[in-house]
Amino acid sequence: MKKYFAYGSCTNLDSFKETLKKAGCDNRFDVLGVGRLDNYRLAFTRKKNNGTGALDIIQSDGDYVLGVVYEIPKEAEGELDIREGYPDCYKKIDVFVKMGDVMADVFTYEVVDKISSEVSPSDCYFNTVYEGMKNRFPKPYINKYLIQHCNEKFNKTHNLIEENRLYHNYQDTKTDFIIQNPELYQLLKQIAIHLGNDNDIVNTISPSPEDFRLVVKLVEIAARGKLDFSHRIV
Repeated sequence: MKKYFAYGSCTNLDSFKETLKKAGCDNRFDVLGVGRLDNYRLAFTRKKNNGTGALDIIQSDGDYVLGVVYEIPKEAEGELDIREGYPDCYKKIDVFVKMGDVMADVFTYEVVDKISSEVSPSDCYFNTVYEGMKNRFPKPYINKYLIQHCNEKFNKTHNLIEENRLYHNYQDTKTDFIIQNPELYQLLKQIAIHLGNDNDIVNTISPSPEDFRLVVKLVEIAARGKLDFSHRIV
């Protein structure tokens, strides 16, 4: 099994499954969670045969790329290579991405011949990426690195989306509870990042024993009446 970091159209689970289905592996993979690749950003540097753009990752200090980390069987890799146009269009690179408090060794794809001015994506491609991201990544990330980028770079008129209320800065709260309990804040953040913001939509792995203990700890704190839900989440 290998860990694959998907940042573009393969964040869309339906689209990803269609590719793995060709290798007979559409029910033989796991979604491990969301990974963060620091000092890179998204860019539409690949020009496809139809003249539209596709996503790439390029180095950019201070920026970051979020992606879905899949665990896939070796035989699925060939179909991914075909989908990405490896080795002519994309090359494979090994990177480390942050998943919660751990670093994961993953592979991903990077455009070989980058068009620095970038190429506007088709509406179909944009929507595939957007649908993949919207229930898994923080809304500020999607707004900045996908929607605003396309609007400003290609004169698009995509509407921004409301920010994900699970991801917030506890320094902006109206009470001191979270500030006084940073360990609890980190606990809540770990659970939010790991489980996603809507488990009826987002497919995630089953909680590990450690995840289960974290959830139990949170429930115990709430049961003792020590958890204040009145703080403002933005």
